[in-house]
Amino acid sequence: MKTRKALLVFELFLILILSVSAISYAVDQEVEITVNPINELSVSNSDVALIINSVSAGSDPVAVTNTSTTMSYTTNQSDKKITAVLNNPYSTGLTLEVEVASASGTSQDPVPLSTTAVDVITDLSNAADAEQQITYTASATVEALSGSQSQTVTFTITDQI
Repeated sequence: MKTRKALLVFELFLILILSVSAISYAVDQEVEITVNPINELSVSNSDVALIINSVSAGSDPVAVTNTSTTMSYTTNQSDKKITAVLNNPYSTGLTLEVEVASASGTSQDPVPLSTTAVDVITDLSNAADAEQQITYTASATVEALSGSQSQTVTFTITDQI
C-alpha cells in the first residue's frame, strides 16, 4: 500500500511538473526595416583605347568603335536617367560619342560627349541591369592633331526632369 501511495504521489508530482513546464510565455518585438534610396552604377573597365589610324585619300580619317566595356546599375527609385559628361573637351577635330544599352530604360542613340551632361539612358524606374554594353565611337577630321588625348567620362544616375 505504501508503494502504491508513493507511486500515486510520484505520478501527481510528474503531472504537476509537466503542466507547469507546458505553460509558455510570449513576447512581441517590433522590427522596422528601412530601405534607403539606392542609385549605384559601375563600369567593367576603367580604361578604353580608341586608335584612329585609317583614312581614304581625300577623306577624313575612318571612325573607330570600342565595345570592350559594360555598365551595371541599380536604382530603387522612379523617374531616373543616366547621363554622361567629359571632364575636359577634346581638341578641335576630335569627337567621342557614346551609346549605352539598357534592358530596363530607354537607350539613346549615340550622343556626342562634351563638358555638358547628355542623357544616355532615360525612363529608369526600379531597375537592376548588369553588363549593359557601352559603345564608344571616336572620329577625327583632318584638323585633329596627331597624338593621344585622354579625358574622363563620368556617368551619373540622376532625376529625370
